[in-house]
Amino acid sequence: MQDPRPLIVFDVPGVLLTDAMPRLLRALAQRGVRWNEKAFSGWYYQEIEPVLMLGKMHMGEFWETMLDNEGIPLAETSIWEDYLRDATLPLIAKSTLQRWSSVADLAVVANGLPEWWAVPLRETGINTLLPLRHIVLSANYGSALPEPDLFHTLIDLLPTDPDDVLFISSDSTNCCTAEYIGWSWILADPEGTWSWEVDEYLNLEDPGLFDWLELL
Repeated sequence: MQDPRPLIVFDVPGVLLTDAMPRLLRALAQRGVRWNEKAFSGWYYQEIEPVLMLGKMHMGEFWETMLDNEGIPLAETSIWEDYLRDATLPLIAKSTLQRWSSVADLAVVANGLPEWWAVPLRETGINTLLPLRHIVLSANYGSALPEPDLFHTLIDLLPTDPDDVLFISSDSTNCCTAEYIGWSWILADPEGTWSWEVDEYLNLEDPGLFDWLELL
């Protein structure tokens, strides 16, 4: 019998795409008139992010709330939408994902709304490498990382032996949850050397510099 294909599960921010939220919060605080950056960021992460990630706030409401709380005219909404989109950049070359998909199944488990990640994920090309059911976003299921419920949602969709699953996240708390449910994990580093660990996990040879040059 042929050995089962491993399943590589990606978190999104800091792994597939840049985490643009700190940059957005800083820019909004600088443009606004009511909060300094520290206070504005603290308010967002405590009051807004938990609601947003659970799908209880749509993107229109998000922008209205964020701009209103900084005293920024709502007429600037499209400017800030463009800012967030432009600040969300791919961190892994499409050719790397293609190489991994030749020997493993790929999936995504992440906090966020579909409209938040849809365009940037398309630009990485990952949407061409895995079926839609392999993308599990918190807003669609009413649970968010690091709670294990979102991991179990993916397990229900893609039954896989935990010994055959590798999870990659830039958040150590998410990695702890992955370990709790029996998955192997890699903590993604800002330099991107975590991709070499995936190659090693999959017993793939070092591809050299060409994949990295694709991102330049």
